[in-house]
Amino acid sequence: MLDYDSIISIKISNSLLSYMFTNGVKDITVRIVSKEDSIQVIAEGKTDREPKDLDELNKLIKKERLGSVEDFYGNMLGISDNVNDIGLLGSMVDDGLIVYDSGLLTFYATRYKDK
Repeated sequence: MLDYDSIISIKISNSLLSYMFTNGVKDITVRIVSKEDSIQVIAEGKTDREPKDLDELNKLIKKERLGSVEDFYGNMLGISDNVNDIGLLGSMVDDGLIVYDSGLLTFYATRYKDK
């Protein structure tokens, strides 16, 4: 049985991967680092074009995580494998950054465990 932190790590990773595949990103690498106080998910991949919604996504990731929203979407995500909304990422992470530079799209997402 997976613990709660593992389940959240999977959901964050799935949101990032879904966004990357939707935007034609190739050669994707995902790294999950579980620390005592946080979970960090880093995903990067190669793409020829910068996604048009990077500014919007960076604003979304910076919004405060609300537990009630997370639980609601968590239940939805647990039921459906077809949920493909990067907007849900903001309800699961506390901090993050999305960067496009020289053909490389990189996501940094952090979730603090005590929040």
